This record gives sequence, structure tokens and C-alpha cells, in this order.
Amino acid sequence: GVSAARRVLLVEDSALAAALLALLLDVAGYAVDVVGTVADAIARGAGVDAPYDALLLDLTLPDGDGLAVARALADAGTLPAATLALTGHDDAAT
Repeated sequence: GVSAARRVLLVEDSALAAALLALLLDVAGYAVDVVGTVADAIARGAGVDAPYDALLLDLTLPDGDGLAVARALADAGTLPAATLALTGHDDAAT
């Protein structure tokens, strides 16, 4: 049988950035779920659909810090091994 598509949780509050990233991932053969807030990301990433194969995580979200998502999913045991941070920050600490 055909194997299931690898699943990506995309956490991005910019509609344009989310649409472009989701399109690129879809074309590459990934199944993408898009959310735009910390609360939605935690609910989806630790919920019944978890765990995902990969997490693309914007660090600046309207309701908080994207790193809170990574911490919550790690605590829930559902943080994907492939987790990439997306940020406009240019300082090394972040």
C-alpha cells in the first residue's frame, strides 16, 4: 500500500507566509496542518493528531512566544525530533 504522507505542523501567524510554506510543503508531498497561535499549536501538537513528523515554528506569535509551544510539546512527549524555528530575530541568543 501507499505509505501515509509525512505530517507537518506549521505554526505561523502571517497568512501569506503560512500559505507559501504550506504550498511548498504540499508540493513536496507533506500533509500540512496550519495554526497561527500558541494556544492552537499546543492543542493540535499535543492532541489526538500528535505526534507530527515535523514542526515548523514561528517564534513570534500573537498570543506569546513560540518557544512556549516547543516546551509544552516536549512536556507532553509529542515534540517532533524535526523541529525548525522560523524567526525574524537576528540575535544569536534567540
